[in-house]
Amino acid sequence: MLDGRAVLAWLSSDPRHSLSPATGATHYGIPAALGRIVRAILHDEHAILTAHPGPESMELGDVSLSLPSIINRQGVARALPVALNRSERQALKASAEVIKNGIASLSRVIAI
Repeated sequence: MLDGRAVLAWLSSDPRHSLSPATGATHYGIPAALGRIVRAILHDEHAILTAHPGPESMELGDVSLSLPSIINRQGVARALPVALNRSERQALKASAEVIKNGIASLSRVIAI
């Protein structure tokens, strides 16, 4: 179980853990996004945020894909449907294959 208070304490412990619009820095985006997700969970917001709903999402095999999802106290309550036409679905699967091959080639060089 995610300890939301600990995550929020960490996020608020240092100003570097948030986005800095004044400098345009984006390398703090992951902590800021995590903080937003934790807030949605802690406050049972039923917010629509991008998250990975589970292994069955979009049938991409080993590649994870974040989708618009309803986030509440349970975490990802459900993913919202994303309508893709045939060519978009094929392009998505091709992209997933490129990512999968990239990870496989990296894993031959470094331990992943």
